[in-house]
Amino acid sequence: MKIVHVSNFINHHQIALSNALQKHSGDFTFLQTQEMTKERVQAGWQVDESTFPWLVDYRKEPERGRQLLQESDVVIFGWNQLPRTLIDERLSSGKLSFVASERLYREGQWKAISPRGLLAKGREHFRYRKMPVYLLCAGAYVASDFHLIHCYPHKMLRWGYFPEVLPLETETVHGQEGTTDREDGCAQRADATGDRPSPVSLLFAGRFVPLKHPEFALSAASLLKERGIPYTLTMTGDGPLRSFLEAESKRRKLAPAVRFTGTLKPEEVRREMGRADLFLFPSNYLEGWGAVVNEAMGNGCTVIASSEAGAVPYLIRDHENGLVFGKGKKRAFCERVLEAANDRSLREKLSLAARTEIATKWNAEEAAKRFVLFCKKSGWETGREAEDFFHDGGPMTPAPLLRPPAFLRTLQEVNHLQW
Repeated sequence: MKIVHVSNFINHHQIALSNALQKHSGDFTFLQTQEMTKERVQAGWQVDESTFPWLVDYRKEPERGRQLLQESDVVIFGWNQLPRTLIDERLSSGKLSFVASERLYREGQWKAISPRGLLAKGREHFRYRKMPVYLLCAGAYVASDFHLIHCYPHKMLRWGYFPEVLPLETETVHGQEGTTDREDGCAQRADATGDRPSPVSLLFAGRFVPLKHPEFALSAASLLKERGIPYTLTMTGDGPLRSFLEAESKRRKLAPAVRFTGTLKPEEVRREMGRADLFLFPSNYLEGWGAVVNEAMGNGCTVIASSEAGAVPYLIRDHENGLVFGKGKKRAFCERVLEAANDRSLREKLSLAARTEIATKWNAEEAAKRFVLFCKKSGWETGREAEDFFHDGGPMTPAPLLRPPAFLRTLQEVNHLQW
């Protein structure tokens, strides 16, 4: 089976899935269509493209790219810079195709009333509603957006991002010191005297921009300090809010428990996750997915996350494999952090469940295996609908219509994307 994935540029979030699709299909191509942006390069996303035999650059080989689109058995269209005529030619060909998308209306579904926008969505999506074109929903609220404009009926599937994660049998030591002698891989840690537990280790990793609410992490640290709970907080990343955050940490007298690392490479961020007990993810509804959630869960962190971020309803079940808070409430977030910091047995239970969720379901290997199986037994070819295949809530299962935050919620935030 020949599969082509069209996207903007190859990066560390796409490599594991690409390798897995090559393994399970036997003939895979990642067709990149643009140069990596300066901001992503500065964030450490750049990779050595010469190491990927399945990578083709459309800008350098446009004729080969066009041929791949025409001849491949399956094409996945992610965000890309292809001429629209080439995309339409493939989608209208009658061959099996997929559109992988984040939300259309993450700033508010009220935007669906725009006549110009509806015309554009009609040309790009609605016209293919009766064709063998499926929607891969890279976020829990994507299906609701497309349902609103009557696109992809019975053809919307759970999807996401699948960064590299540790296999389940690999031990993750949470803390720089300690021994891992429990089945779930959580470290039994003590301070230098061996008399007291080590501080609870907290980690925030992401851009310091309003939608990610890094200031919530400092509020949680202040609460732990107030309650006399030993902790450390690592703030990994950079962005326009950094000066404010550093000043706020100083004002609250959180040093030396809080440290700012600046931007780290992806492998360095994963190393920090391996040392952390709690991973803090307070992003709001503007967060399309949040691949750091996959990575943190795969590294055995207890993730404390906002229900509004795209990845969270798919990956986390509250008090089963993580902790969830809603409606962007800082107080609720801090209470979740306090709960986890006070309860080691809870952290250990959630850590193991999180690793299991990623290792057995939400990983590149499983996603690729399911995707290829779905294509081989395509509902379009057999007359079966998407609901007939997988039923465990993982990749390629029918995407539920989850209601995103309402209009009034969007008035409470800086309601536009930032990078």
